Amino acid sequence: MSEKTPLQLDKVLEDTGADAALLLDLEGNVISASHVDYEQNIAAMVQMIYAMGSDLSQDLKNGELEQLLVKASAGFFVVNKHGEDAIIVIFSKEVSKIGRCLKMINTL
Repeated sequence: MSEKTPLQLDKVLEDTGADAALLLDLEGNVISASHVDYEQNIAAMVQMIYAMGSDLSQDLKNGELEQLLVKASAGFFVVNKHGEDAIIVIFSKEVSKIGRCLKMINTL
């Protein structure tokens, strides 16, 4: 693991006001989770979304994927690469927290 991986997800949730957070490796294995139901299933799906987004970004010659933001009618989640070998996801039901979550996730 990279030196950035030690991360206190409860602190991330406190700082962002988000509902849940998940840290996974690039293979989709859970490293740490806070308030996430079915964490292994969610991690596998996030890894697949991240891999597909990364491939698309490369195909479009947009460079390395840094972040994904998925907004739905009842909430959103933000996916960010964390160090060289991990991915962090923050989930929230309150769309008004997008800016706060984006700002925080970029500093981790």
